[in-house]
Amino acid sequence: MTRNRTDLRYRYMFHQANMRVHDVPVTTINGKSGQYSLLMAWTEVVATEMTRLYVYFDCLNTLNANAQQYYLASQDSQAG
Repeated sequence: MTRNRTDLRYRYMFHQANMRVHDVPVTTINGKSGQYSLLMAWTEVVATEMTRLYVYFDCLNTLNANAQQYYLASQDSQAG
């Protein structure tokens, strides 16, 4: 079975026609209205979804001395 080379390397390919902005209608994406090219709209939507689905930041606050103790304790537990 042969594959088209665009299947492997160029999964998302945008040409100049997809980057035009001046003659496109106003669109609302993520609560912001404006004239977006296809590339701009795709980037906004994909970045928002990746952030929503995969980014989770814990808010942890620790002193450097405590972080050093945690690190040393983990090194000791891995060694023995």
